[in-house]
Amino acid sequence: SNLPAPPPVPSTCTMCDVAVAEYLCQQCGRLSFCLKCAVSLHDNKFLGSHKLTPVDEPGRGACMTVGDLKGLLAQTVAPTRAAPPPVPSAEIDVAPDRKERVVHDDDSGADAHAEEPTLDL
Repeated sequence: SNLPAPPPVPSTCTMCDVAVAEYLCQQCGRLSFCLKCAVSLHDNKFLGSHKLTPVDEPGRGACMTVGDLKGLLAQTVAPTRAAPPPVPSAEIDVAPDRKERVVHDDDSGADAHAEEPTLDL
């Protein structure tokens, strides 16, 4: 078994050249990718059948599909934060007879009454 040793795997992603390379793709010519770039490049009908292996386990048969990697990516992406609640403002209620407008001022807690409905805020 005098086969030459495979070339060393780059430590940074071949695609973005910033993130640490985590996955190796034999079908892409032994290129290595970070998780995000591996999914971005392989999530299509042309490269979706490629099998990727973790860089730290080359040749051990731990092949992963782009579907597997998408699941890992979904777990690593931070959940989006919910929008903050709206800032309280003056609340306007129109009385049932629609002749009187009642304004609840959040600061004073008092109600102001007006005879004619207006849209002044």
